[in-house]
Amino acid sequence: MLGSLYLILIGQLPFHFIKSVLFITSLILTAILWFLFSFIIGCLAFWFENLFFVLLVKEVFISLLAGYYFPLSILPNIWNKLLNILPFKYFSSYPVTI
Repeated sequence: MLGSLYLILIGQLPFHFIKSVLFITSLILTAILWFLFSFIIGCLAFWFENLFFVLLVKEVFISLLAGYYFPLSILPNIWNKLLNILPFKYFSSYPVTI
């Protein structure tokens, strides 16, 4: 972060105010979405005996569908259409593209 700030100050890295505001807004909305999704899964986990398994499955499921391990653009078109309907791309892939 300090390196990016230094490059902006010396003029080597272009700074776009609108894109920065959109990026920060998307990060805030991503944090809210992550909290709400985790809260829903936590409420559902109340009915299960093994909470660790439920939370582990949630983390792996989100990591795969959010694009943490690989970019979502390399998937076939039918998978992209399905992932565009689901909210998981907003956890990682969408803020990165902004």
